[in-house]
Parts: sequence; C-alpha cells; structure tokens
Amino acid sequence: MTAKDRQEFKDYLKACTDRQVYGVLEKEKAANRQDYADLAQDELERRNLV
Repeated sequence: MTAKDRQEFKDYLKACTDRQVYGVLEKEKAANRQDYADLAQDELERRNLV
C-alpha cells in the first residue's frame, strides 16, 4: 500500500457511517487485506466503537 492509498482509504473510512466501517472491516479481513483491515479497525477505535 502506498502512502497515497493509505490516505485515500482513511479519508474514505472517515466518510463512512459506523455500520459501513464495520462492514469494511469484515470485508477486508475476509479478503486477507490486513493493511486495509487495520485501517478500518483504527477508524473504529478513533470513533470509540470498540
């Protein structure tokens, strides 16, 4: 993942609803994309949802 990819995905997650972030986390885990799953987890933690 490039720095640009990381920032774009973080921006995308910030625009998602709480429920959507949970969905993204599950989807990324299922696809074995740990970097993206970690960013989704970070967003949930930022929102104090975990």
